[in-house]
Amino acid sequence: MAAAVLRGCNTKELLKEYFSVMGRRFGIFFEVFPYGKRMHEATDLDSFLDSAIEDMKKDEWLIQNSDTFELTERGEFEARKMLAELENSGRLLEKATRAETGSRVTIVVHFILAALKLPTAILSGSVGLLNDSFDTLLDGISSVFVYWGVKKNHEHLVSLILLLFMGVTGVFSLIEALFRIISGEIPSPDLLTFTAVAISGIVCALLWFYQKYSGLKNRSFPLITQSADSRNHVLVAVSVAIGLIVSLMRIPYADAIVGLIVSILILKGAAELLIDLIRSARGEAIDFERYGFSLFNKFRAKQLKHWFLFMIDQGNIQTRDQLECEAKASMAYQDIEPLRALGISGSQSDESIVKTALEALDKEMLITEYDGHLKLTEKGSYELRSTRM
Repeated sequence: MAAAVLRGCNTKELLKEYFSVMGRRFGIFFEVFPYGKRMHEATDLDSFLDSAIEDMKKDEWLIQNSDTFELTERGEFEARKMLAELENSGRLLEKATRAETGSRVTIVVHFILAALKLPTAILSGSVGLLNDSFDTLLDGISSVFVYWGVKKNHEHLVSLILLLFMGVTGVFSLIEALFRIISGEIPSPDLLTFTAVAISGIVCALLWFYQKYSGLKNRSFPLITQSADSRNHVLVAVSVAIGLIVSLMRIPYADAIVGLIVSILILKGAAELLIDLIRSARGEAIDFERYGFSLFNKFRAKQLKHWFLFMIDQGNIQTRDQLECEAKASMAYQDIEPLRALGISGSQSDESIVKTALEALDKEMLITEYDGHLKLTEKGSYELRSTRM
C-alpha cells in the first residue's frame, strides 16, 4: 500500500486500480474472481483497502486529507525500504534463473537423487524405480553436457546429446519392463522405497518448475528439454508408487506394467522434443509458448475472458475498439513497483493469453453486436453469473 501511494496512487480509486492490475498478473480479476461462496462480503478488494488504510493510519504511515492520501516520513521510509529489499530479491532471482545457474543446479540435484534412488531400487527389486534411477543417473551425466553447451553456446548440440540420453534410457527401460513381464517376478517394496519415491517426486516437481521457468525466461531449449524430463520423473514417481502399492497385494505384472508405461513416456517425450530440435536446426523458430505453464495460462485466459464479460455487462466496454484497447491495457504491469522490483512485471505469454481470451468471446458465442455496441448473449450472461456464485 505504501509503495502504491509513493507511486502516486493517492486516492482509493487509484489504489483499487493499482491492486487490480497487480492481481491480473496472477490471474486474479477482483471484479469477477470468486472468493468462495460469498464473494461480496468482507473479503473483497474494498474491504481489504479500507482495513489496510486504517492500519497505516494507526501506525502513522499515512495521512488522509479528504479523499486523498499522503505518506508520512515514516511511511515513505518503510515503502522505500521494502522496494529496496524486493530489488535485492529480484537481482537474486535473476541470477538464480540464468541458464548457466539452472544447469549447475540440475547437475547437483540429479546426482543426489540418483544416489538416493539407485540403492533403494536394488534393495526393493522395483523395476519401475530401477528404471527411474538409471534415468536420473543418466540425466546427471547429460546435465554436465548441458552446462558445457550453455556455457559455450552449443545449445543444439547438447540438446541432441540430451535427447540421445533420453532415448537410450527409454529403450533400456522398455527392455527391462518386458523382461520383468516375461519372468513374472513380483518385487517386495518397503517403507524405504516409498520414502525414496516420495522424495523423488517432490524434488523433481520443484526442479521441473525451476527448469521450465528458467528455460522460458532465457529461451533455452536444453533447459526446456530437461524440464520435460523432470516432469516425466514426477509422473514416474506417481506411477512407481502406484505400482508398489499394487505389488503389496502380490498382483503379478503390476510393477512391470508401470515400468513399461515409464519407458513409453520417456520415449514419447524424447520424440516430441527431437521433432522441435530438427525444425529449429532447419531455421524454424521454436515455439516456446508451447512449453509454457499451460494450466496457469489457461486459468489466466479464462479469468480475463470473464473480466471482459463483466466490463461489457457494466457498460465499461461498448465497442470493438474499446475492447481491443482494454485488452492491451489490462496487462500493463510495468507501473506496479513490487512486480517491477522483483523483475516479474513482464510475461512472455501475455499476448497469447489476451488473444485466447478475445477469440473465446466470439468462438463461444458469449457476445454479440447491435448498432456497433457490444452486448452479452444469453450464454455470456449465464457464464458471467456462474463465476459470481
